[in-house]
Amino acid sequence: MNKTFLAVFFALLVSISVTKKGMTWTVTKAPTEANNWVGRIQCDQPNCDPYQGDTDCSASRPILCILHHKVIRRPYYYFDPADVGYYNGWIGGVFASTQPIKGSTIITRAKGDSLCRAEFGTSAVMAEFHDAYYIPYMNNSPANIKVNWNWSSAYQGAWSGWGYFNSITTGVRMWTWINDQPANCGSG
Repeated sequence: MNKTFLAVFFALLVSISVTKKGMTWTVTKAPTEANNWVGRIQCDQPNCDPYQGDTDCSASRPILCILHHKVIRRPYYYFDPADVGYYNGWIGGVFASTQPIKGSTIITRAKGDSLCRAEFGTSAVMAEFHDAYYIPYMNNSPANIKVNWNWSSAYQGAWSGWGYFNSITTGVRMWTWINDQPANCGSG
């Protein structure tokens, strides 16, 4: 084989392997009066990739933060009954997003938490793929809401979360952490 071809081939392999991507989520249901002013933010496949990441870490995006995680009891919000609670869990708080930040800045979730706290105060954390909780059949009558919601009987869900919104813009992808996959700009 040609030495120049091999050099270019290996350079291409190296450049492909060092391109790091992080996972981003987006608003898929804006808050409405019918849903008691809560909305859903999620990993909207095929645009979101929780396994390999979907956005180059050199890009600037807001960080998706949660204020008061697991503090607020669940209000009623409608989701398609065929789409089980696991995919429509309650975060128990408020979604907020930071100013755009390069993904490569978020080297750990702790760093993401500190960036969220710098903008929103001590109750803020960086959103993680598994931060929403559900109770099986939570939309059945009587709906497991407000006084019926019990955090100790809730299960951890994934792929999306419902919550109140504060400074969230629809149509914007936001950095979101994932604990059990390599789809983060940092290491852990």
